[in-house]
Amino acid sequence: GPDQAQVKNGTHKLKLLLPQTMTWTRVYSSPQQHLTALMVDLLVNNGIEAVIVSKRESMYPIGFYEAHVPACKLKEATAIVEAAINEAILDKS
Repeated sequence: GPDQAQVKNGTHKLKLLLPQTMTWTRVYSSPQQHLTALMVDLLVNNGIEAVIVSKRESMYPIGFYEAHVPACKLKEATAIVEAAINEAILDKS
C-alpha cells in the first residue's frame, strides 16, 4: 500500500518506540524460544517489525513464546508465518 515506503524508512525508529505506541498482536506461538526467534527474524527480514513476548510462568517449568507484530501488519505477517510452516512441513516429507 501507500505506507510501505514509510515503513521501510521507519523500521529502525519503530524499534525505539516500543509496543505502547501501537497495537501489537500475536501471529505465532511455540513452547520453543528458538523457533519463535526464527519466526521473528523471518518477519523482520520481510520488513515487518516483530518482537518476542514470553508467556512463561515463573512457578511452572512450562510456558510458551509468542511472536507479536503491529496489528496493521497482521494479515501480511500471517501469510509469511503460514508459508514458513508449510515449507518446513514439506521439507520433512
